[in-house]
Amino acid sequence: MNESAWSATAASNDGIDSTIGTVANTSSPTSVDDWVRGLMASRARARLDQGGALVAGGTSTALTVTTNQSLSSSHIANGLRLCVRTASAATGAATIAVDGLTAVDIKTNGVAAVASGDWANGAILDLVYSSTASAFIAENIGPATGFSITALTGETAPDHAADYIPMYDTSASANRKVLPRYFAPSVRASFSAHKNGTDQTVSSTAATKVTWGTEVFDTGPYFASSTWTPPAGTVSIYAQVNISAVGAGTTSIMLYKNGAEYRTTLPTSAAVNSSWSVTVIDTCNGSDYYEVYVQSVADSSYTVSGATILSWFCGVMV
Repeated sequence: MNESAWSATAASNDGIDSTIGTVANTSSPTSVDDWVRGLMASRARARLDQGGALVAGGTSTALTVTTNQSLSSSHIANGLRLCVRTASAATGAATIAVDGLTAVDIKTNGVAAVASGDWANGAILDLVYSSTASAFIAENIGPATGFSITALTGETAPDHAADYIPMYDTSASANRKVLPRYFAPSVRASFSAHKNGTDQTVSSTAATKVTWGTEVFDTGPYFASSTWTPPAGTVSIYAQVNISAVGAGTTSIMLYKNGAEYRTTLPTSAAVNSSWSVTVIDTCNGSDYYEVYVQSVADSSYTVSGATILSWFCGVMV
């Protein structure tokens, strides 16, 4: 008896199993009891074949297995299920030969060829035959969802406002995404600039933008034309300016945001040579931009020192 040959339609089972004749109301009682015991044995053999007790032989790419049901070629039909324990890890595309029959492809449940590492030594393959794919589908092996880090192209200009790293949030029991700058300071948007020894002459009593001719570094980059436009988030900005040759009135240094005065130092009476500095922690929306301005309310001719150690402008995402 082999239940793989039986039909789901009761009337179609008369004579379908060579060990059972045509079942009829006139069948002798001595035949019926043998059939019942045979049915129980057949179900038990199928249970063993589907419970993970089968162990594969052969190789990692050409598996063999001997079932308890002693299947024939006609039994390798749509829906046949076998659970087979592997004897070696997957190393690539694989087949399985059942009970000495012609080898059949094994595919993942994405109907793709087996790849190296798809199963480990001792893993149980839940194999269901698909007549459409003409293959045993390993129901418990899905399509590949990972990726090879070594195969990825290195990112040379990460977008700190849009390039995210996936992560799992245990407190929310959910997947989340986070900007890389929160993991490593080295990839946070940041910059440092100075005047590289070039003095800047100011010939006005109006607020005048300070120019920065040299970038020490610009991670992003977001610093251009003496202006920093960082991605959305919290920023810390620092600036110092040394001013000389102010003859009269008061002088101050200002941090401009989006073209308007945002923070300023207390105006200080003129001095032959003085330095002013400003420090700001701010939140920005990704299009906000920052610049440094100076102003002397009474003197229309003074100098912003180009000395690297005296005048500088820098900022960092925090």
